[in-house]
Amino acid sequence: MELRNLTVRRSKLVTGIIGLMLVAFLALIATGHAQTVLRFGHIANPGQPVHSGALEFARLVDEKTGGAVKIEVFPSGQLGGSRDLIEGVQLGTVDLTIVGPGALGGFYAPYNWTEYPFIYASDEHVLKVMQGEIGSELAAELLKATGTIRPIAQNWLRTPRHVFTTKKPVQTVEDLAGMKIRVPSGPLLEGFRAMGASPTPVDFSELFTAMQQGVVDGAELPIDYIYDNGFYEIAKYLSLTGHVYAAQVLLMNDTKFGKLSAENQAAIVDAAIEAGIYQNAITAEVTDSYQQKLEEAGMTIIHPDREGFAEAAATGVEALQAKWGAGWYQRIRDAR
Repeated sequence: MELRNLTVRRSKLVTGIIGLMLVAFLALIATGHAQTVLRFGHIANPGQPVHSGALEFARLVDEKTGGAVKIEVFPSGQLGGSRDLIEGVQLGTVDLTIVGPGALGGFYAPYNWTEYPFIYASDEHVLKVMQGEIGSELAAELLKATGTIRPIAQNWLRTPRHVFTTKKPVQTVEDLAGMKIRVPSGPLLEGFRAMGASPTPVDFSELFTAMQQGVVDGAELPIDYIYDNGFYEIAKYLSLTGHVYAAQVLLMNDTKFGKLSAENQAAIVDAAIEAGIYQNAITAEVTDSYQQKLEEAGMTIIHPDREGFAEAAATGVEALQAKWGAGWYQRIRDAR
């Protein structure tokens, strides 16, 4: 009798252990299936501040969601150029990207103002606008206009944009007259036209060759892009115009965002803002070092008359009010 009872108890114990193991196994499977993997594409190269910030964002998301959300980062335009990435977010083929704010002007026109030359006085001015009422309004209207493009952070500062040329130094705005300067379409094209240049859109991937062959006389880019892409090999002069200060915008597909729990949504937004702060510290640290590197690489550094450039750029504003939205320019300028 005792032997029988012992056998029954052992049987129940074994059954219980097997049951617990099955529950744990099923829970493990469920957790694995519950993990959300999001693809984050951008055009910066490894080693640049944006990519470092993207990796920190991925780390923070993993930490804050307890591994429930994983970010896979694709740098160097692996998933496409800026326009491709924005459209990818809109369509849901790309989950996340980060772009200059002017690139969003084709999706909600007032964003063009945020990258118009000399609209901002400093990085502090940029953050006050983009993290304040104006930035919130722009973000809400972009989502409303597109239905699927949700800005989740607008505080990733970019290194200032400067003019660099192959043959002729640019010391004053008059030096730009008639020069073929490669600019992206949008606010920079309009701004350089107002400054007297002949702005020429060229795909970034073709810019090095275009400058080598004399298709354009120069270009303008953030200083880290000038160095990291080797433009010092073909451009003699770097003019520190600092014509654009800007905060890049981290975008997420709103459908993907909506499928996350409220806790994970908050975690992703918090991680995006924290990663922006992390990236900004790197940007501030490397800005001066890039100027030194370019000088050591043989470029002549010019400190131009920035006021003259700013006054010339301002002459183009009135004609753009109807196209980009009236009142935005002055609101941004006044928000110092």
